[in-house]
Amino acid sequence: MRLTESLAEFACEASLIDLSPEAIDATKRFTLDTLGCAVGGRRVISSQAGLADDLALGPIDQVSFAVESVDAALPLYSALFGEFAVRDVVFAPDRTTYRGQPADAELRLAVALSGDFEIELVEVLSGETPAPDRIRAHGPGLHHVSFVVDDIDAKAIELEALGFERILQGTTARGSVFVYLECPAMLGHTVIELI
Repeated sequence: MRLTESLAEFACEASLIDLSPEAIDATKRFTLDTLGCAVGGRRVISSQAGLADDLALGPIDQVSFAVESVDAALPLYSALFGEFAVRDVVFAPDRTTYRGQPADAELRLAVALSGDFEIELVEVLSGETPAPDRIRAHGPGLHHVSFVVDDIDAKAIELEALGFERILQGTTARGSVFVYLECPAMLGHTVIELI
């Protein structure tokens, strides 16, 4: 059996009971270190590519993971980040567009706090949003990071001029405006959310 197959088998059969507190802490550190490197490297990559040296996005507000099932993912993510609150939300086609078309989708979200930012799990119950695209292309995992900005539309236009693509936008039932932008290929087609 190849190493990759052995690791995959171990990961599928592992239970939180099997993990030591040290392993859970190491996983938290690895996850946060990976995010830190990705965010810290943003400036280096953008400078090399001729993008703006400082996109003025500010600190990360939220890190979001696309999952196939919130219920199935909660035990692992709860062990890493603590207790999550779960709720369902609806993207109504009169308030939301996905890749330029009206979006009609239902999501199950789980949210926890980790330090100064939120950890979000996203399961798409119905409809099309960026999360299933991520799962189809790469499997479950890191989907997007969110930034709070003063002027969402102005910042989205600025990023579009730098090669970012607006893929999802709308207004929630509570009146909150959001825009998702896919990063240019040089940044791995990752997604950021402006709120």
